[in-house]
Amino acid sequence: FAKSGLSASGKGSVFSTGILDEKEWTGDWIGASGQPDTDLNLTGAKWIWKRNGAALSASKAGKQYYRFSFTPAAGKTVESFEIAYTIDDKGELYLNGTKVSEISLWSDGRFYAGTELIKQGVNTIAICAENATVGYAGVVAKLRISYTDGSADTYVTDSNWKLSEKEVSGWTETDFDDSSWQSPDQAESFGVSPW
Repeated sequence: FAKSGLSASGKGSVFSTGILDEKEWTGDWIGASGQPDTDLNLTGAKWIWKRNGAALSASKAGKQYYRFSFTPAAGKTVESFEIAYTIDDKGELYLNGTKVSEISLWSDGRFYAGTELIKQGVNTIAICAENATVGYAGVVAKLRISYTDGSADTYVTDSNWKLSEKEVSGWTETDFDDSSWQSPDQAESFGVSPW
């Protein structure tokens, strides 16, 4: 207005922002809805990967395919199955050939719980993991099978998992023959740098 020589004026008004009365303060905790209440964490698990001699910070970009088979205890009834995991950088989780979860950011982690896919005999966890760029890479997971008698079996990612650097038809299925697959050459404890 100064350049044009015009001016404006008006009656003053008052307004407030925010909540001024304590009785108006209500709310709920913000978080992911539907998340199960569990004490399962990644303590004891290892960040696994196949680096082929590359430095920890120089894993090549690309996908790796992981498998781990387990058998619930004979003569016991499974009450719950849980798995907590993350992948640096992203990937998918399969249970007995069915995709049950995926992750697109390693720092977010994922949790899956359910018994509908658990069967008597051998069960298989399969993970497709992708390192999007050259750099740190890994898969870390802990799974727990709880039984109605109060006991539980727990498994973690470690050198007992099998991996392939090539996708093969049927690799997520329980009856897939992974005898020619390799073991990871990286097994870094959960909680070490850079994770």
